[in-house]
Amino acid sequence: MNITNNAPYCIDTKPVLPRFAAALVEAAHGAGLWIGFVMTAVLNVLIAWQTRATQRRLLDGQSGHVLRDMGLSREDAIRESIKPFWRA
Repeated sequence: MNITNNAPYCIDTKPVLPRFAAALVEAAHGAGLWIGFVMTAVLNVLIAWQTRATQRRLLDGQSGHVLRDMGLSREDAIRESIKPFWRA
């Protein structure tokens, strides 16, 4: 996670999974296997879960004035941050 220089509250939440996922999917597709499509779907779900978990963890750590800037109350942030990563 990197905080961008031009916006103090804009946080880069790029997931870690894509670093190796593209190579795995490309290898499976290159071999002509249907498993490549399954791997793509599974990796997309894992990436979504990781992104969701990261965003919720970051939301939980925000101060009151940042939450107010986003239009959220502390209760809203807590309610969202305690959700499991697999629940949208």
